[in-house]
Amino acid sequence: MPKLKPGDQAPDLSLASQEGKEIRLSDLWGKGLTALTFYRGDFCPACNRYLHSLQERADEFREAGLQIVAVSADRPDVERQTVERHGLSFHVLSDPDHRAVHAYDVVYDAEAGHAQPAVFVISPKGVLQYEAVTSGPLGRPTPDDLLLIARGINRRRSAAA
Repeated sequence: MPKLKPGDQAPDLSLASQEGKEIRLSDLWGKGLTALTFYRGDFCPACNRYLHSLQERADEFREAGLQIVAVSADRPDVERQTVERHGLSFHVLSDPDHRAVHAYDVVYDAEAGHAQPAVFVISPKGVLQYEAVTSGPLGRPTPDDLLLIARGINRRRSAAA
């Protein structure tokens, strides 16, 4: 499968929320610009710090018109613990069968099913606007980077309308 790049249609599938409810990705990105963030799992200290840093800026993301959605291979009960520990207000979805990890081609550890840390910014029509895939837990776009990206994309969309 070729790597996804800006302009490609984002893979759409259903994943379980931390409450165990199935949520379709297109239902989320249909509500607005979305940063789909893959993280390795609750076991990864750098990933936990990243999720926490995103939560600290949650109000700024909303003001910039960007919603955060996080995905890992953890089971919903583990995702729930992550959400509670960090007080996360954004969707955290479970991909224990690795469908999203494979669809977005971010496999880090095929045997364990962990994802490479990655961020895909997706338009409300499901078109990839930005992608960043790292080979380890460091080097992801910072919250400041995501705010700049979201504001730039939304400015372009407003000018084109």
